[in-house]
Amino acid sequence: SHAAASRSRPLEGEQVTMGFRRQSFVWSAAHIPGTVVRAWEGQTDAADKLFRSGMRVEEFEEAVASDGLASLPSWVDFELLGEGCSFFIQMWPFILTNFFWAMLGGFGSESASAVLLQSRYWAGKGDMGREDTWQRLRETACWLFDVAAHGEGGFTPGGPAWKACLHVRYLHCRTRASIWASGAWGSEQTERYGQPINQGQLVGTLLGSSALLLQGMEEMAKASLPQRSKEAFIHLWRVVGFLFGIDEDLNPNTSYKDAIIAMESVFHHGVPAFPEKTLTGSLTQHICESVAHGVRQESSLPIDAGAIAVPAWYFLGREYGAAIGLPKPTWAAWLVGLGRMYALKSFLLLFQAPGVPQVLESFMLRLFASLVHGIRQKQPRCRFGAQAVRCVDRALATKSAQCPLGFGRSNSSAQVDACLCIPKSEDFASLTAKVMPTIL
Repeated sequence: SHAAASRSRPLEGEQVTMGFRRQSFVWSAAHIPGTVVRAWEGQTDAADKLFRSGMRVEEFEEAVASDGLASLPSWVDFELLGEGCSFFIQMWPFILTNFFWAMLGGFGSESASAVLLQSRYWAGKGDMGREDTWQRLRETACWLFDVAAHGEGGFTPGGPAWKACLHVRYLHCRTRASIWASGAWGSEQTERYGQPINQGQLVGTLLGSSALLLQGMEEMAKASLPQRSKEAFIHLWRVVGFLFGIDEDLNPNTSYKDAIIAMESVFHHGVPAFPEKTLTGSLTQHICESVAHGVRQESSLPIDAGAIAVPAWYFLGREYGAAIGLPKPTWAAWLVGLGRMYALKSFLLLFQAPGVPQVLESFMLRLFASLVHGIRQKQPRCRFGAQAVRCVDRALATKSAQCPLGFGRSNSSAQVDACLCIPKSEDFASLTAKVMPTIL
Protein backbone atom coordinates (compact mmCIF):
# COMPACT_ATOMS: atom_id res chain seq x y z
CA SER A 1 0.00 0.00 0.00
CA HIS A 2 2.90 2.36 0.72
CA ALA A 3 4.40 1.70 -2.71
CA ALA A 4 1.02 2.21 -4.35
CA ALA A 5 0.50 5.46 -2.46
CA SER A 6 3.86 6.76 -3.65
CA ARG A 7 2.78 6.17 -7.25
CA SER A 8 -0.46 8.17 -7.09
CA ARG A 9 -0.42 11.64 -8.62
CA PRO A 10 -0.83 14.43 -6.04
CA LEU A 11 -2.86 17.52 -6.77
CA GLU A 12 -1.17 20.70 -7.88
CA GLY A 13 -0.30 22.80 -4.82
CA GLU A 14 -0.53 19.79 -2.48
CA GLN A 15 2.09 19.34 0.23
CA VAL A 16 3.75 15.98 -0.37
CA THR A 17 5.96 14.01 2.02
CA MET A 18 8.25 11.49 0.35
CA GLY A 19 9.20 8.18 1.89
CA PHE A 20 12.83 9.18 1.26
CA ARG A 21 14.11 11.14 4.28
CA ARG A 22 10.45 12.03 4.97
CA GLN A 23 11.27 15.14 2.94
CA SER A 24 8.38 17.44 2.02
CA PHE A 25 7.76 19.52 -1.09
CA VAL A 26 4.85 21.16 -2.90
CA TRP A 27 3.62 19.34 -6.01
CA SER A 28 3.52 21.54 -9.09
CA ALA A 29 2.55 21.25 -12.74
CA ALA A 30 6.25 20.77 -13.52
CA HIS A 31 6.54 17.59 -11.42
CA ILE A 32 6.60 14.25 -13.22
CA PRO A 33 3.70 11.84 -12.60
CA GLY A 34 4.52 8.37 -11.32
CA THR A 35 3.00 6.79 -14.44
CA VAL A 36 5.65 8.54 -16.54
CA VAL A 37 8.49 7.46 -14.25
CA ARG A 38 7.08 3.95 -14.29
CA ALA A 39 7.32 3.94 -18.10
CA TRP A 40 11.02 4.83 -17.80
CA GLU A 41 11.52 1.63 -15.78
CA GLY A 42 10.71 -0.42 -18.85
CA GLN A 43 13.50 1.20 -20.89
CA THR A 44 17.21 0.35 -20.78
CA ASP A 45 20.12 1.63 -22.90
CA ALA A 46 20.46 1.91 -26.68
CA ALA A 47 23.98 0.48 -26.24
CA ASP A 48 22.54 -2.90 -25.22
CA LYS A 49 22.19 -3.77 -28.91
CA LEU A 50 25.95 -3.31 -29.33
CA PHE A 51 27.03 -5.47 -26.41
CA ARG A 52 28.17 -9.02 -27.03
CA SER A 53 29.02 -11.74 -24.53
CA GLY A 54 32.75 -11.78 -23.84
CA MET A 55 33.20 -8.27 -25.19
CA ARG A 56 36.11 -6.33 -23.69
CA VAL A 57 35.61 -2.77 -22.48
CA GLU A 58 37.87 -1.40 -25.24
CA GLU A 59 35.72 -3.12 -27.86
CA PHE A 60 32.60 -1.69 -26.24
CA GLU A 61 34.06 1.83 -26.27
CA GLU A 62 34.86 1.50 -29.97
CA ALA A 63 31.39 0.15 -30.80
CA VAL A 64 29.58 2.87 -28.85
CA ALA A 65 31.77 5.60 -30.33
CA SER A 66 31.29 4.27 -33.88
CA ASP A 67 27.54 4.22 -33.38
CA GLY A 68 27.54 7.86 -32.25
CA LEU A 69 26.25 7.07 -28.78
CA ALA A 70 29.22 8.70 -27.03
CA SER A 71 29.72 11.82 -29.14
CA LEU A 72 29.14 14.81 -26.88
CA PRO A 73 26.01 16.73 -27.91
CA SER A 74 25.86 20.41 -28.81
CA TRP A 75 24.35 21.42 -25.45
CA VAL A 76 27.62 20.68 -23.61
CA ASP A 77 28.96 23.96 -22.18
CA PHE A 78 32.66 23.24 -21.75
CA GLU A 79 33.27 26.32 -19.63
CA LEU A 80 30.47 25.34 -17.24
CA LEU A 81 31.66 21.72 -17.34
CA GLY A 82 35.16 22.84 -16.31
CA GLU A 83 33.72 24.87 -13.44
CA GLY A 84 31.76 21.80 -12.34
CA CYS A 85 34.97 19.76 -12.27
CA SER A 86 36.73 22.48 -10.27
CA PHE A 87 33.85 22.64 -7.79
CA PHE A 88 34.05 18.87 -7.35
CA ILE A 89 37.79 19.01 -6.63
CA GLN A 90 37.40 21.94 -4.21
CA MET A 91 34.63 20.19 -2.28
CA TRP A 92 35.47 16.51 -2.69
CA PRO A 93 35.68 15.54 1.03
CA PHE A 94 32.17 16.89 1.56
CA ILE A 95 30.90 15.33 -1.66
CA LEU A 96 32.25 11.90 -0.69
CA THR A 97 30.74 12.19 2.79
CA ASN A 98 27.34 13.01 1.32
CA PHE A 99 27.78 10.40 -1.42
CA PHE A 100 27.93 7.65 1.22
CA TRP A 101 24.72 8.49 3.07
CA ALA A 102 22.96 9.20 -0.24
CA MET A 103 23.95 5.74 -1.46
CA LEU A 104 22.56 4.10 1.68
CA GLY A 105 19.37 6.14 1.38
CA GLY A 106 19.06 5.10 -2.25
CA PHE A 107 18.78 1.46 -1.21
CA GLY A 108 15.21 2.41 -0.28
CA SER A 109 14.50 2.02 -3.98
CA GLU A 110 13.46 -1.62 -3.99
CA SER A 111 14.04 -2.00 -7.73
CA ALA A 112 17.66 -0.83 -7.44
CA SER A 113 18.28 -3.05 -4.42
CA ALA A 114 16.77 -6.04 -6.23
CA VAL A 115 19.24 -5.60 -9.11
CA LEU A 116 22.22 -5.31 -6.77
CA LEU A 117 21.18 -8.44 -4.90
CA GLN A 118 20.43 -10.35 -8.09
CA SER A 119 23.80 -9.45 -9.64
CA ARG A 120 25.62 -10.05 -6.31
CA TYR A 121 27.57 -6.86 -7.11
CA TRP A 122 27.55 -5.58 -3.52
CA ALA A 123 26.23 -8.49 -1.59
CA GLY A 124 28.89 -11.17 -1.21
CA LYS A 125 28.80 -13.21 1.99
CA GLY A 126 31.34 -13.38 4.81
CA ASP A 127 34.67 -11.60 5.18
CA MET A 128 35.52 -12.12 1.51
CA GLY A 129 32.27 -10.48 0.49
CA ARG A 130 32.87 -7.54 2.82
CA GLU A 131 36.43 -7.13 1.56
CA ASP A 132 35.21 -7.21 -2.05
CA THR A 133 32.57 -4.55 -1.31
CA TRP A 134 35.12 -2.37 0.51
CA GLN A 135 37.42 -2.53 -2.49
CA ARG A 136 34.58 -1.66 -4.87
CA LEU A 137 33.62 1.35 -2.75
CA ARG A 138 37.21 2.59 -2.71
CA GLU A 139 37.44 2.03 -6.45
CA THR A 140 34.37 4.28 -6.77
CA ALA A 141 36.41 7.08 -5.18
CA CYS A 142 39.06 6.53 -7.88
CA TRP A 143 36.35 6.62 -10.53
CA LEU A 144 35.09 9.96 -9.17
CA PHE A 145 38.64 11.29 -9.37
CA ASP A 146 38.85 10.34 -13.04
CA VAL A 147 35.53 12.07 -13.71
CA ALA A 148 36.41 15.39 -12.08
CA ALA A 149 40.19 15.80 -11.80
CA HIS A 150 41.01 16.19 -15.49
CA GLY A 151 38.70 19.13 -16.09
CA GLU A 152 36.51 19.54 -19.14
CA GLY A 153 39.27 18.07 -21.33
CA GLY A 154 38.80 14.71 -19.64
CA PHE A 155 35.42 14.36 -21.37
CA THR A 156 36.74 14.54 -24.92
CA PRO A 157 36.55 11.13 -26.66
CA GLY A 158 39.32 8.92 -25.28
CA GLY A 159 39.87 11.18 -22.26
CA PRO A 160 40.00 9.79 -18.69
CA ALA A 161 36.49 10.99 -17.74
CA TRP A 162 35.00 9.81 -21.05
CA LYS A 163 36.58 6.36 -20.63
CA ALA A 164 35.57 6.13 -16.95
CA CYS A 165 31.93 6.85 -17.78
CA LEU A 166 31.87 4.40 -20.67
CA HIS A 167 33.45 1.75 -18.45
CA VAL A 168 30.48 2.04 -16.09
CA ARG A 169 28.11 1.93 -19.07
CA TYR A 170 29.87 -1.22 -20.21
CA LEU A 171 29.40 -2.78 -16.75
CA HIS A 172 25.71 -1.89 -16.83
CA CYS A 173 25.25 -3.52 -20.24
CA ARG A 174 27.18 -6.59 -19.13
CA THR A 175 25.16 -6.91 -15.94
CA ARG A 176 21.85 -6.58 -17.78
CA ALA A 177 22.94 -9.21 -20.31
CA SER A 178 24.00 -11.55 -17.50
CA ILE A 179 20.74 -11.14 -15.58
CA TRP A 180 18.64 -11.65 -18.71
CA ALA A 181 20.66 -14.72 -19.71
CA SER A 182 20.28 -16.28 -16.24
CA GLY A 183 16.50 -16.36 -16.55
CA ALA A 184 16.21 -15.12 -12.96
CA TRP A 185 14.61 -11.83 -14.03
CA GLY A 186 11.26 -13.02 -15.26
CA SER A 187 7.87 -11.46 -15.83
CA GLU A 188 7.22 -11.13 -12.08
CA GLN A 189 10.39 -9.10 -11.50
CA THR A 190 9.78 -7.03 -14.62
CA GLU A 191 6.24 -6.24 -13.57
CA ARG A 192 7.34 -5.24 -10.08
CA TYR A 193 10.69 -3.52 -10.72
CA GLY A 194 10.91 -2.87 -14.44
CA GLN A 195 13.99 -3.87 -16.43
CA PRO A 196 17.33 -4.28 -14.59
CA ILE A 197 19.36 -1.05 -14.49
CA ASN A 198 16.62 0.80 -16.32
CA GLN A 199 16.33 4.46 -17.29
CA GLY A 200 14.39 5.28 -14.12
CA GLN A 201 17.14 3.83 -11.95
CA LEU A 202 19.84 5.64 -13.92
CA VAL A 203 17.98 8.95 -13.58
CA GLY A 204 17.50 8.37 -9.85
CA THR A 205 21.18 7.56 -9.40
CA LEU A 206 22.19 10.65 -11.37
CA LEU A 207 19.99 12.88 -9.19
CA GLY A 208 21.24 11.22 -6.02
CA SER A 209 24.80 11.96 -7.13
CA SER A 210 24.16 15.60 -8.00
CA ALA A 211 21.10 17.51 -6.76
CA LEU A 212 20.85 15.52 -3.53
CA LEU A 213 24.53 16.04 -2.69
CA LEU A 214 24.17 19.80 -3.17
CA GLN A 215 21.20 19.77 -0.80
CA GLY A 216 23.25 17.79 1.71
CA MET A 217 26.15 20.23 1.61
CA GLU A 218 23.81 23.19 2.05
CA GLU A 219 22.21 21.45 5.03
CA MET A 220 25.64 20.76 6.47
CA ALA A 221 26.76 24.38 6.08
CA LYS A 222 23.37 25.89 6.97
CA ALA A 223 24.01 28.21 4.03
CA SER A 224 23.37 28.30 0.30
CA LEU A 225 26.10 27.41 -2.16
CA PRO A 226 26.77 29.86 -5.03
CA GLN A 227 24.17 29.39 -7.75
CA ARG A 228 26.80 29.28 -10.48
CA SER A 229 28.62 26.46 -8.66
CA LYS A 230 25.40 24.49 -8.32
CA GLU A 231 24.60 24.90 -12.01
CA ALA A 232 28.14 23.82 -12.91
CA PHE A 233 27.95 20.70 -10.72
CA ILE A 234 24.56 19.80 -12.19
CA HIS A 235 25.94 20.27 -15.71
CA LEU A 236 28.90 18.01 -14.94
CA TRP A 237 26.50 15.23 -13.99
CA ARG A 238 24.30 15.91 -16.99
CA VAL A 239 27.30 15.06 -19.17
CA VAL A 240 28.03 11.98 -17.03
CA GLY A 241 24.40 10.92 -17.40
CA PHE A 242 24.60 11.25 -21.17
CA LEU A 243 27.68 9.01 -21.27
CA PHE A 244 25.94 6.56 -18.93
CA GLY A 245 23.26 6.08 -21.58
CA ILE A 246 20.41 8.18 -20.17
CA ASP A 247 18.12 9.14 -23.03
CA GLU A 248 18.42 12.78 -24.07
CA ASP A 249 14.78 13.55 -23.37
CA LEU A 250 14.96 11.95 -19.91
CA ASN A 251 18.17 13.54 -18.62
CA PRO A 252 16.92 15.73 -15.74
CA ASN A 253 20.03 17.85 -15.18
CA THR A 254 19.20 20.66 -17.57
CA SER A 255 19.38 23.08 -14.62
CA TYR A 256 19.51 22.96 -10.83
CA LYS A 257 15.81 23.84 -10.60
CA ASP A 258 14.82 21.13 -13.08
CA ALA A 259 17.02 18.58 -11.28
CA ILE A 260 15.35 19.29 -7.93
CA ILE A 261 11.86 18.92 -9.44
CA ALA A 262 12.86 15.66 -11.14
CA MET A 263 14.46 14.35 -7.95
CA GLU A 264 11.33 15.03 -5.93
CA SER A 265 9.21 13.33 -8.60
CA VAL A 266 11.42 10.25 -9.03
CA PHE A 267 12.08 9.71 -5.32
CA HIS A 268 8.39 10.20 -4.48
CA HIS A 269 7.54 7.48 -6.99
CA GLY A 270 10.43 5.10 -6.45
CA VAL A 271 11.11 5.05 -2.71
CA PRO A 272 8.34 3.69 -0.47
CA ALA A 273 8.02 4.86 3.12
CA PHE A 274 8.86 1.39 4.42
CA PRO A 275 11.04 -0.54 1.93
CA GLU A 276 11.17 -4.31 2.05
CA LYS A 277 13.78 -5.27 4.65
CA THR A 278 14.92 -8.39 2.78
CA LEU A 279 16.05 -6.11 -0.06
CA THR A 280 16.97 -2.77 1.44
CA GLY A 281 17.89 -3.84 4.96
CA SER A 282 20.26 -6.59 3.89
CA LEU A 283 22.15 -4.26 1.53
CA THR A 284 22.32 -1.43 4.08
CA GLN A 285 23.70 -3.73 6.76
CA HIS A 286 26.18 -5.30 4.34
CA ILE A 287 27.59 -1.96 3.16
CA CYS A 288 28.02 -0.60 6.71
CA GLU A 289 29.66 -3.84 7.85
CA SER A 290 31.96 -3.79 4.81
CA VAL A 291 33.13 -0.23 5.47
CA ALA A 292 33.65 -1.00 9.16
CA HIS A 293 35.66 -4.07 8.13
CA GLY A 294 37.80 -1.94 5.83
CA VAL A 295 38.38 0.83 8.37
CA ARG A 296 39.43 -1.71 11.00
CA GLN A 297 41.94 -3.14 8.54
CA GLU A 298 43.27 0.30 7.59
CA SER A 299 43.51 1.85 11.04
CA SER A 300 43.01 -0.86 13.69
CA LEU A 301 40.32 1.38 15.22
CA PRO A 302 37.44 -0.45 16.98
CA ILE A 303 34.83 0.69 14.46
CA ASP A 304 31.56 -1.18 13.99
CA ALA A 305 28.74 -0.89 11.47
CA GLY A 306 26.73 1.38 13.78
CA ALA A 307 29.54 3.94 13.92
CA ILE A 308 29.80 3.92 10.14
CA ALA A 309 26.06 4.61 9.87
CA VAL A 310 26.10 7.80 12.01
CA PRO A 311 26.30 10.26 9.04
CA ALA A 312 23.42 8.41 7.38
CA TRP A 313 21.30 8.64 10.54
CA TYR A 314 22.19 12.34 10.74
CA PHE A 315 21.09 13.18 7.20
CA LEU A 316 18.37 10.63 6.52
CA GLY A 317 16.59 11.03 9.83
CA ARG A 318 15.64 8.46 12.44
CA GLU A 319 12.37 7.34 10.90
CA TYR A 320 13.70 6.69 7.40
CA GLY A 321 17.00 5.39 8.82
CA ALA A 322 15.09 2.77 10.76
CA ALA A 323 12.93 1.98 7.73
CA ILE A 324 15.97 1.08 5.59
CA GLY A 325 17.60 -0.90 8.39
CA LEU A 326 20.56 1.30 9.31
CA PRO A 327 22.67 -0.33 12.06
CA LYS A 328 22.16 1.37 15.41
CA PRO A 329 25.23 3.13 16.83
CA THR A 330 26.24 3.15 20.47
CA TRP A 331 26.18 6.44 22.38
CA ALA A 332 29.96 6.62 22.10
CA ALA A 333 29.74 6.11 18.33
CA TRP A 334 27.09 8.83 18.14
CA LEU A 335 29.36 11.29 19.93
CA VAL A 336 32.37 10.49 17.75
CA GLY A 337 30.28 10.55 14.57
CA LEU A 338 28.59 13.83 15.41
CA GLY A 339 31.97 15.33 16.33
CA ARG A 340 33.23 14.34 12.90
CA MET A 341 30.15 15.82 11.23
CA TYR A 342 30.53 19.14 13.04
CA ALA A 343 34.24 19.23 12.20
CA LEU A 344 33.34 18.81 8.54
CA LYS A 345 30.66 21.45 8.90
CA SER A 346 33.18 23.93 10.35
CA PHE A 347 35.58 23.21 7.51
CA LEU A 348 32.78 23.63 4.97
CA LEU A 349 31.97 27.05 6.44
CA LEU A 350 35.56 28.06 5.73
CA PHE A 351 34.90 27.22 2.09
CA GLN A 352 32.00 29.67 2.09
CA ALA A 353 34.45 32.56 2.36
CA PRO A 354 34.93 34.28 -1.03
CA GLY A 355 37.97 33.02 -2.92
CA VAL A 356 38.94 30.30 -0.43
CA PRO A 357 37.89 27.31 -2.61
CA GLN A 358 39.82 28.66 -5.59
CA VAL A 359 42.92 29.38 -3.49
CA LEU A 360 42.92 25.87 -2.01
CA GLU A 361 41.93 24.01 -5.18
CA SER A 362 45.47 22.84 -5.97
CA PHE A 363 45.91 21.62 -2.40
CA MET A 364 42.55 19.76 -2.49
CA LEU A 365 43.57 18.18 -5.80
CA ARG A 366 46.76 16.94 -4.15
CA LEU A 367 44.80 15.45 -1.25
CA PHE A 368 42.36 13.72 -3.59
CA ALA A 369 45.24 12.35 -5.66
CA SER A 370 46.84 11.10 -2.44
CA LEU A 371 43.71 9.17 -1.54
CA VAL A 372 43.62 7.58 -5.00
CA HIS A 373 47.36 6.86 -4.86
CA GLY A 374 46.92 5.04 -1.55
CA ILE A 375 43.98 3.01 -2.82
CA ARG A 376 45.87 1.95 -5.92
CA GLN A 377 48.87 0.90 -3.82
CA LYS A 378 46.60 -1.49 -1.92
CA GLN A 379 44.52 -2.45 -4.96
CA PRO A 380 46.89 -2.78 -7.94
CA ARG A 381 44.02 -4.02 -10.13
CA CYS A 382 41.98 -0.87 -9.54
CA ARG A 383 40.55 0.19 -12.91
CA PHE A 384 40.55 3.94 -12.29
CA GLY A 385 42.86 6.72 -11.12
CA ALA A 386 45.97 5.50 -12.94
CA GLN A 387 46.99 9.07 -13.83
CA ALA A 388 46.31 10.59 -10.40
CA VAL A 389 49.80 11.86 -9.60
CA ARG A 390 50.59 12.98 -13.16
CA CYS A 391 47.24 14.74 -13.23
CA VAL A 392 48.35 16.98 -10.34
CA ASP A 393 51.52 18.02 -12.16
CA ARG A 394 49.61 18.84 -15.34
CA ALA A 395 47.00 20.82 -13.41
CA LEU A 396 49.62 22.86 -11.58
CA ALA A 397 51.45 23.53 -14.82
CA THR A 398 48.21 24.87 -16.30
CA LYS A 399 47.73 27.11 -13.28
CA SER A 400 51.36 28.29 -13.50
CA ALA A 401 52.20 26.29 -10.36
CA GLN A 402 50.66 28.90 -8.07
CA CYS A 403 51.29 28.15 -4.41
CA PRO A 404 47.85 27.64 -2.79
CA LEU A 405 49.04 29.22 0.45
CA GLY A 406 50.71 32.24 -1.15
CA PHE A 407 54.29 31.38 -0.22
CA GLY A 408 55.72 31.80 -3.70
CA ARG A 409 57.26 29.47 -6.23
CA SER A 410 60.70 28.39 -7.31
CA ASN A 411 62.66 30.37 -9.89
CA SER A 412 63.27 27.28 -11.99
CA SER A 413 61.25 27.52 -15.17
CA ALA A 414 61.89 23.82 -15.82
CA GLN A 415 60.26 22.84 -12.54
CA VAL A 416 56.56 22.22 -13.12
CA ASP A 417 55.62 21.45 -9.53
CA ALA A 418 57.30 24.57 -8.17
CA CYS A 419 55.45 25.34 -4.96
CA LEU A 420 57.90 25.98 -2.12
CA CYS A 421 55.62 24.93 0.74
CA ILE A 422 54.52 21.49 -0.49
CA PRO A 423 56.63 18.51 -1.66
CA LYS A 424 56.52 17.16 -5.18
CA SER A 425 53.23 15.52 -6.13
CA GLU A 426 54.52 11.95 -5.93
CA ASP A 427 56.24 12.58 -2.58
CA PHE A 428 53.16 14.31 -1.23
CA ALA A 429 50.95 11.43 -2.38
CA SER A 430 53.19 8.89 -0.69
CA LEU A 431 53.27 10.90 2.53
CA THR A 432 49.51 11.25 2.83
CA ALA A 433 48.28 8.06 1.15
CA LYS A 434 48.23 6.13 4.42
CA VAL A 435 46.32 8.67 6.49
CA MET A 436 43.70 9.88 3.97
CA PRO A 437 41.47 6.73 4.00
CA THR A 438 41.49 6.71 7.82
CA ILE A 439 40.61 10.42 8.03
CA LEU A 440 37.71 9.95 5.62
